[in-house]
Amino acid sequence: MAMKANEKVLDREAAVAFAATLAPQLAVAEALVDYGTNLIVRVMALSADGSIRHLVPVCTLAKQVVAMLDGITVLLRSGCGLAVYPLYRSLYEADLQMSWILEADTDQRARTYWVAHLLKEQRRCQSELKGSEYRTSASQQFPDMEWRDEAAIRAEVANIESVLNRPEHATIRTESAEKRNRKFWAARLGCGSFEEIAKKLGRWNEYEVFYRLLSGMTHSSNPKAHLRKAGNDIEITDIRDPETVAKFLMLSSIWTLRSYQTVLGHYRPDELPNFSRRYAEKWRAALRATPPAG
Repeated sequence: MAMKANEKVLDREAAVAFAATLAPQLAVAEALVDYGTNLIVRVMALSADGSIRHLVPVCTLAKQVVAMLDGITVLLRSGCGLAVYPLYRSLYEADLQMSWILEADTDQRARTYWVAHLLKEQRRCQSELKGSEYRTSASQQFPDMEWRDEAAIRAEVANIESVLNRPEHATIRTESAEKRNRKFWAARLGCGSFEEIAKKLGRWNEYEVFYRLLSGMTHSSNPKAHLRKAGNDIEITDIRDPETVAKFLMLSSIWTLRSYQTVLGHYRPDELPNFSRRYAEKWRAALRATPPAG
């Protein structure tokens, strides 16, 4: 006979039942996902040159916002509360970076983001080469691990190197290497962390309240998410615990709306009035009626 979950730790039926009370808000979130997929395609149709200044903020960061909101809706329909926090955090980070890149000096900011990505990819590939510290250590721990073809790894490293050596990337690469002690990709541009970007965008208070909470959940440093006081006793909370994240469902939808406004304002400003009407007529009422957190 299969073992059943202990309902003190996992009550699937109760979680799904509570998730059903969020049906109107989840429907709005899903509508926002649908809108976002079309927005990305419309914007890229205006940017057929495939420039990094479009690919980074739209095809990478705006798309990340859409993807995370989609994942949030899928998990919350099953009442999965705690597991959603990393997705909220990722959505917020994507919105923050995209907003800052599009705010000013978009080409340099987008290229800096891209070069930082390429440098990380190059280091990752180099770590797979025979004789590298990582490969030597991993092979000792996992003797049966299969590795990619050496020639293929070297070809990828060389290809990345050729892109990094382009004139438009050379200075960024040098300055980024000088800032490697500050690992955040925007350090060369005066932003060494998400917090610094939030300050420059005038969102520090929002960051301080919400991002730190989301980070605590993501990095498993918030015991209150798993325990609660009941009189003189300590109770274990349900690992789905959807009631605690109802407010973040609303916030993630609001952050997504803000992301879309940013993209529209930069690429398709003529659409902003229609977007505002759509929000007022189809989405606002449901979001304002989000049930309070438990």
